[in-house]
Amino acid sequence: MVGFGFILACAAGFILFSSADLPAVVASHFDGSGAANGYMPKPMYLGIMLVIGLGVPLVLAVAPQATMRRNDERLNLPNKTYWLDPRRRDDTINFLKFQARLFAVGLTFFLCYVHWLVVRANFLVPARLASSEMIAALVILAAALLLWLGTLYAHFRRRP
Repeated sequence: MVGFGFILACAAGFILFSSADLPAVVASHFDGSGAANGYMPKPMYLGIMLVIGLGVPLVLAVAPQATMRRNDERLNLPNKTYWLDPRRRDDTINFLKFQARLFAVGLTFFLCYVHWLVVRANFLVPARLASSEMIAALVILAAALLLWLGTLYAHFRRRP
């Protein structure tokens, strides 16, 4: 978990450092074409970005660990009896914890990139989000999510 904490600390530094030159009122919401249609004070934007950019990945990394500590009934796995057999349980739980952190790291990078797009948009007059770059980021996120889900599926579908 130390590595993940370091990534979150770097993300916090990135968000704070890259926000330094934002205007007092930040264009924070954009329509489908990239035109700004929502604004908020810089401190509010920064607070929300830190909560979302750090808090959501942190919850996604930590919540599964808390769930796995309690009992096995909350885990829904194919071949559950096999994977949670006492001989394999620790390896299974470690794999799931690693996968949760991996997903959280990917989401952290995505959210930092979205923040960077918002910062760049605010230096244009009028503020305009690079829609094609946002769409590309969403496509990459979706592909990464499918790859991640495929990895989980393949790992737990293996027949004993």
